[in-house]
Amino acid sequence: GRGERRQTLITDLGSLDGLLERMSQTMRYDIRRALSRDNLRFVDDWTPEQLVAFAASGDAGNTNQPALARLSALHAQGRLTIRAALADHTPLCAHAFIDDGRIARALHSYSIRHNVDKTEAPRIARATKALYFLDLHYMRDRGLREFDWGGYSGRPGNGIDALKLEYRGEFRRTWCFDGLSLPRVTPLQF
Repeated sequence: GRGERRQTLITDLGSLDGLLERMSQTMRYDIRRALSRDNLRFVDDWTPEQLVAFAASGDAGNTNQPALARLSALHAQGRLTIRAALADHTPLCAHAFIDDGRIARALHSYSIRHNVDKTEAPRIARATKALYFLDLHYMRDRGLREFDWGGYSGRPGNGIDALKLEYRGEFRRTWCFDGLSLPRVTPLQF
């Protein structure tokens, strides 16, 4: 496949102790509330079929559908993990990441965007933040060393970039082939 260099953020999974305390007050509040008072259940055993169905739902508002065959092949190889935050049995957000046994990379992230009561939107945002926080600990507990956030746009006012920055990633450039990062990364030169 064709390769491209891209800018990303890499979080050192060995430095997660104290991460919550290093985040902004609002981020800490949102994560703690999601974990303690929002009646959410976090699962780490979603299937590629569940992810594709959620992404395709009108509620997730996704225009970039993941390819089921590719996800299923990665899942069968043990390289794909899909985690989700549920309210009752309804998914609010889901994250898929791949790994090579050392580095994990964000592959897909979806959350409910359409047909959401405006009082429910903050809970969905909190669920997304908490799921990422738990994702990092899950990856560390599996022995992975780093998490590649799957890119960084650098556009002013980009809310997704702001969310990624809260998790204290290091800027790097890496090669990406067909959407999958190579394990080798080099520090960004400014």
